[in-house]
Amino acid sequence: IAARAGVGRTVVRGLLRHLGGRGFIARRGRKWVLKRPLPAPPEGGIDRAHGPRSKKDLVKEHLLAGLTGGGLQAGQRIVELAVARELGVSTAVVREALLELRPLGAFVKKESRHWQVASVDDKQLEALREFREMVEVFALRRLFDRPPCPLVTASLARNRRRTEELLANRRATIREILAVDLEFHRLLLEASGNPLLPERAGFIYLIIEFQLVSPHFRIERGRFGLRQHLRIHRSLEKGRPDLAESALLRHLQAADQSICAIARRMRHN
Repeated sequence: IAARAGVGRTVVRGLLRHLGGRGFIARRGRKWVLKRPLPAPPEGGIDRAHGPRSKKDLVKEHLLAGLTGGGLQAGQRIVELAVARELGVSTAVVREALLELRPLGAFVKKESRHWQVASVDDKQLEALREFREMVEVFALRRLFDRPPCPLVTASLARNRRRTEELLANRRATIREILAVDLEFHRLLLEASGNPLLPERAGFIYLIIEFQLVSPHFRIERGRFGLRQHLRIHRSLEKGRPDLAESALLRHLQAADQSICAIARRMRHN
């Protein structure tokens, strides 16, 4: 893969860990095994304008994979030299990547001039919760105002089937549950037909995923969230916007309480 893509093996390993954290592949000994189909590329092939194009893009992908894969913890220091050596790039490239990622709020630069993974406080979480509720309720209402495209409808149907399978499987892992959970919310934003929603709200789900991959997250909490997803799915299929919106609001409220509790435990530790 490294030879075909023209990148280093460490970059490939980082991307494989990223896919593993999202439940697409799993480690079997020294090999990676496909667990479920990878996301289909857009029509016309992969858009190179949005894929890794430079060393800086690969560093950004590596750092984000560390967040969602559990390799980075809140408050952890980012050593530019260590990242540079691991990926075979210069420290200047790592620094540029961190500067571009700073607006996401996941990486902060301290007064001592070193970088570290952000620790989200209650005030920041409150702002994230308000924004998340606003965009998801808006997306849900738009979904009923005009039918979504067939591709999104099919994706929502697959998400429901996958949700039911995970609830029936007592051996499902937290990462599998988390991947389906986050997929549902992203699909909801895509169903609005407004391309700015999933693009601008992406950082919210990055922060949420970072909280949930912590060891403080309990699998029963994830199963409870999936059961709430099924209520929303059923309301969508019945064409009941009132039931769908009330179910979504209850789900977001319960999820917010869980995320706040996890964030407090992370800060305490």
